[in-house]
Amino acid sequence: MPVNKTKAINGTSKQVVTDSSGNVINVIGTSQTEDVVIKSYGATYGSQAFGYKASSHGLLANSFGAFSTTGATGASAYGTQSEALGKYSTVIGFNSKATKENASAFGHFAEANEKDSLALGANSTAEKEKSVALGNYSIADRADTVSVGSQKANYRRQIVNVADGTEDYDAVNVRQLNAVETKIGQVNNQFAHVNTRLNRTDLRINRVGASAAALASLKPAQLGEDDKFSLSLGVGSYKNAQAMAMGAVFKPVENVLLNVAGSFSGSEKTFGAGVSWKFGNKSKPIVSTQSAVNSAEVLQLRQEMSAMQKELAELKKALRK
Repeated sequence: MPVNKTKAINGTSKQVVTDSSGNVINVIGTSQTEDVVIKSYGATYGSQAFGYKASSHGLLANSFGAFSTTGATGASAYGTQSEALGKYSTVIGFNSKATKENASAFGHFAEANEKDSLALGANSTAEKEKSVALGNYSIADRADTVSVGSQKANYRRQIVNVADGTEDYDAVNVRQLNAVETKIGQVNNQFAHVNTRLNRTDLRINRVGASAAALASLKPAQLGEDDKFSLSLGVGSYKNAQAMAMGAVFKPVENVLLNVAGSFSGSEKTFGAGVSWKFGNKSKPIVSTQSAVNSAEVLQLRQEMSAMQKELAELKKALRK
């Protein structure tokens, strides 16, 4: 049975596995902590710098380009005067810069200045933690946001070709907003229709109230013994509505009384009619106050006439003597 052999690679944390014939069949990597590696091999172990006055000052860091600089573990700087100063930061582009851990900047003069930030585009800047600046001259100045423009420079971009959002935290596009606006407009129209009907109902209620007040103000005159017909008018008001009413009473015979009344207020009209019968022994009909006055005057005239007739009779009797 062939026996495999394992041999460490000098200067690395890897081991080579070979078969009995000396052929490499596997490479095994062993992980070590950053502190162990630095202690064993130095703070700039595995770093590279390529370019005029390029420098690399971090563990496993890489600088490519004139005056490019890396200054932390795992940092990578690609471009003239580029700087990757944060741990595991990455920059690509002339004068690009990433100063904090896991920050990334792509494009000339792009800057990512906070942890986990990303600047993508020339002159873009990510100023807050976990912010993202997308596009040239974009500035992300709030944490945990994505910016596609700049409030400071009053520069805006549209995000186009966005699909409809389906989950709670998805973006909504204009088409979806228009659909919501249409539904809101329909609801507003329904509310307006209901409000119009309520206003009409309020007005009708006010007119009915005014009509009731006008009908209540009708006070027909009391019919006397010889009276047959009485007419009355009335007016009424309730809130913002006014009404006028008219009533009539007719007595065809002594024990029957007919009455009719109506009112109108705008387009609202009311009407009522009734009949009354009087039963029992025939009694002296009720007369109005004016009829009573007339009767008293007639009685007085009759008494005076009787007295004058008596005096005339006595004079005639005296003349015969």
